[in-house]
Amino acid sequence: MPYTRASSLSETIDNTWGIHTWEKRLVALGMALRPDLCAEAVRLPPIPMDVQPETAKRDKITRVRLDEIADEAAQAAGRDIKADYGTVFHRLTEPGNGETTPEEMRADIAAFEKCLTDERITILSTEQFVACDELTVAGTFDHHLDVDPESRLGRLIGSDSSVTIGDKKTGQFKPHEWAIQLSIYAHGVPYDWETDTRPHDGTVVNQKWAIVFWAPRRKGICKAVPVDIAEGWRMAQIAAAVRAYHQTTVHVDLGAPKQDPITVLIEKARTVDELRRFWSVYKHGWTDDHTALAKARIAELGGS
Repeated sequence: MPYTRASSLSETIDNTWGIHTWEKRLVALGMALRPDLCAEAVRLPPIPMDVQPETAKRDKITRVRLDEIADEAAQAAGRDIKADYGTVFHRLTEPGNGETTPEEMRADIAAFEKCLTDERITILSTEQFVACDELTVAGTFDHHLDVDPESRLGRLIGSDSSVTIGDKKTGQFKPHEWAIQLSIYAHGVPYDWETDTRPHDGTVVNQKWAIVFWAPRRKGICKAVPVDIAEGWRMAQIAAAVRAYHQTTVHVDLGAPKQDPITVLIEKARTVDELRRFWSVYKHGWTDDHTALAKARIAELGGS
């Protein structure tokens, strides 16, 4: 079964009105900057409001090209500048990086290094890929951190584990999205995709709190933001339920009774592990009938 990216799942229940509005503005601005794109869009065949079988293939080609034009326009308006900046910031702030820091980034890099010192945080490891089998989600986080238990952050996050998930963000301040994403990392285990193994070294990770180093682009500031990943994990399970619902939506047949979505999931389950994951996500709505159906499905799959 393919795994969803942690960053994608964290966006499942996000309010996307702001980002979509921003994207529309970029397309409008980009079209003004690129008259060649305007000219090409005008020359494309019009798409009818209703599907016409005789023009379906042509209309599909038109839609694909319009999507490409919109993407090129957004790029022309600078959509990817912040993302590219964030990629470079991540690389330059890795321990032992010997690259020369561009002048425009020096204040941000210095702010990050000062934040580590002021908050008494030590980076233990970098770029760890993990898989969270319970939610079928995977992703890479920036660092394992050691936080001085006597520091301001250390007293907040507690002493149950000094190994804390750390991630760097240079975009908008989105603590709710971060909490979901980092909670998944905290509940994941290291995964080696080349060997399809989980070489876990026994590291115990704090599953209550994580830290985001928020360094907004070209501001010369960096804040260590404590993120409540215990609450984030609760929301991650809800996000996984939303994802599962989207994947199993059934068309309505007015002549047939409406199917229970959990029943549909159980009937379509391909493995016993998949059934266990469905129970984990839907346990609050799980009934004895679902249990009986799941046991029957396990027998069909030859599991136990």
